[in-house]
Amino acid sequence: MTLTLIIVAFAQDIAVRELRDRVGSNLQEVSLQMRDKMEMVLEERYRDLLGLSGVLALDAGKGEYAHVRSMLDSLQATYDKFAWLGLAGVDGRVLVSSGGVLAGASVADRPWFRAGLEGPYLGDVHDAQMLAEILASAGAAPLRLIDVAVPVYSSVSGEQIGVLGAHLYWSWIQEIERGIIVPLESRLGAELLVVSIDRQVLLGPPGTVGTTLDTNAARAALSGETGHMVETWPDGERYLVGYSQTRDHAQYEGLKWAVLLRKPARSAFEPANHIRNGIIVAGLLSALVFCMLAWLAAQRVSRPLLDMTHEAEAINEGRRDARISPRNDFDEVNVLSRAMNRLIQGLKGQEQELRLLNTTLEDRVAARTEDLELANKSLRDEIAMRERLRAERERMIRQLQELANTDALTGISNRRHFFDEGERLLKRVTRRDTGAALILFDVDHFKRINDAHGHGVGDEALRHIVARAQDTIREVDLIARVGGEEFAILLEDEEGGNVRDIAERLRALVATSPLVLPGQVDGVSGQAETISMTVSLGVARLRDCPGPDLDILLACADRALYEAKASGRNRVCSYHPDPA
Repeated sequence: MTLTLIIVAFAQDIAVRELRDRVGSNLQEVSLQMRDKMEMVLEERYRDLLGLSGVLALDAGKGEYAHVRSMLDSLQATYDKFAWLGLAGVDGRVLVSSGGVLAGASVADRPWFRAGLEGPYLGDVHDAQMLAEILASAGAAPLRLIDVAVPVYSSVSGEQIGVLGAHLYWSWIQEIERGIIVPLESRLGAELLVVSIDRQVLLGPPGTVGTTLDTNAARAALSGETGHMVETWPDGERYLVGYSQTRDHAQYEGLKWAVLLRKPARSAFEPANHIRNGIIVAGLLSALVFCMLAWLAAQRVSRPLLDMTHEAEAINEGRRDARISPRNDFDEVNVLSRAMNRLIQGLKGQEQELRLLNTTLEDRVAARTEDLELANKSLRDEIAMRERLRAERERMIRQLQELANTDALTGISNRRHFFDEGERLLKRVTRRDTGAALILFDVDHFKRINDAHGHGVGDEALRHIVARAQDTIREVDLIARVGGEEFAILLEDEEGGNVRDIAERLRALVATSPLVLPGQVDGVSGQAETISMTVSLGVARLRDCPGPDLDILLACADRALYEAKASGRNRVCSYHPDPA
């Protein structure tokens, strides 16, 4: 019985620790996913400003700000979490801004401007100051922002023009929480906390935001560690906590937030406690059954011996009718037998006993084999469950990667993926000394389509334009949506007249392929209603641009696109370098 209890205790301890580690690893994994998503959003905003700074360098360097203002407004409209974007000169005066907000004001004392003069900058969450009265609604909570800034240099002289800065609404992180944590709420039952480097709770359950959090998990995360642990929090509750920390980017210093996912230990370990209790109960029942079987076996063994002892005592007393009855139970009958005729009966009894013992042994072997088969089945089920969890995790990772690289409306590459793949393509053609070209185009008077037919038809119009573009280019060419109705096509080993021919074919195909609106019928003609559209295109060759850089190539193509729009739209213009 003691051995049985030791085995049960050892088995339940292994099972409980394994289940607890698995729950902690799940919380840690979700914490890492939340961290990666936050880092990805901040990197996208940094790339937005970095790409825009290269485009602004052409016009801002000449003191022309009308186009700059248009691009700032367009970027703010594309991503509604931009509270404000502006270009400040080296003296700190705001030269141009989205919506004209703070235009002409001085931001020389603001941290983002001072840091942006030196290089890319990412600022932690803070209350709005200069924008508080302008952007905050009446009675709303205090406006909280994150700063992003990059220096802007002239593409001609290389001198610094100023600093391009942006303020992000803090609400974007709550959207990430809803996108990752809420779908897992029923399975995890956990709470998310985001803690700043100075241990202030930025995001968390009610009553925790704004407080200082000084727990072992928070300290471990803020020191750069990743893992999970069980600890008691200031509210007196024990939690299982998975933690990680946001990292630095290659171009700027990260915010080093701690991302914590906590779950009350009593609910986190409830399945483990059930397993432990079940194993203990099963072990005690097994020990009790074994004791009963041993007692019954002892009773069975001792009873015939006692009978033979009584018969031997009766013979010793001289009773005439006393005798040792023939028995087939044990070999000891042979010891008490004094006569030869009893020897045979004793041997037969021994043979019968051996058969009984052999049958009992076979039954025990069969029972043990059945137990081993049940244990093997449980092990196979555990392995299958782990394989399903691994496959689900890989599927979620692939889905997140696809969502991160694809424009949800058109199904083509988004701006982030375009910059990542475009940089690799330009490095490849530079190394091979081959050509590359960029076609930048957008839909002419797209706002009229939205105003006249609604945004649903506008979305269908963008998909129609993308389909025509895909019919025109090769599968190896990179097409991406880089703005609201602005698209870019990066062509490897293409340049000169061939690129212009491709752009012209695209322009002609769009102009001659109107969008048909199914279900909308003109009552006079009886024909389905159609919408005719045109596009303006700017073409730039890599060898005509100042350097082998995607931002510069994009700026050159944008300059050609601007020329196409200025000269009447529905046409193709090529970038030509200014004469020396």
